[in-house]
Formats: sequence, C-alpha cells, structure tokens
Amino acid sequence: MPKDLRRTFDPEFKINVVEMHLKANKSIRELCEIYDLDRQTIHRWKNQYLEKGKQSFTNKNVINEKELVKLRKQLDDLRMENEILKKANAYFAQKKEKR
Repeated sequence: MPKDLRRTFDPEFKINVVEMHLKANKSIRELCEIYDLDRQTIHRWKNQYLEKGKQSFTNKNVINEKELVKLRKQLDDLRMENEILKKANAYFAQKKEKR
C-alpha cells in the first residue's frame, strides 16, 4: 500500500483493540472483521503491548522542551542572518548599477 494511503491509528485505539483481545477474549479474527484491520497489525500491536505496555504506543516523535527552545533560537538566528544577506545583496546590486 502506498505510504500516503496508509491508515494511522491513535494510541488509544491500539490499546483498546489489544485489550479487547486480551481482556474481553475477542479473537483476532473478530477484531479484524469489526475494525477492518489486518491480523498481522493486531499481532504486532499485541506483541508491543505485552513487551512495553501502554508506553509502546506513545508518540515517538515528541520533542523535548530543551530541544524545541534550541531549534527555535537557531531558526531566529538563521532568519536574522538571511535578512542581513538580503540587505547586503541589495546594497551591492545598487553599487554595481551605479558604475
């Protein structure tokens, strides 16, 4: 399946499906039919859940606050540098036209 057509599921949904299988004794086949999922997907979620618990479904792309502050400062510095270079370019372009 092309990556842009791939469905994504929030962590609560994954936990809910796995817990339905483990605690409510729903079969993987039933869950596949109910939620239109592939059985391998549910097996993978179940293994992740059994290995790391609910933490296995937390967002792995979360950036910590220090890193965010650092990146914002870097962005501000680059914007300022860009503005300086634009002004310098305009200055030298005017000087070249006057010759």
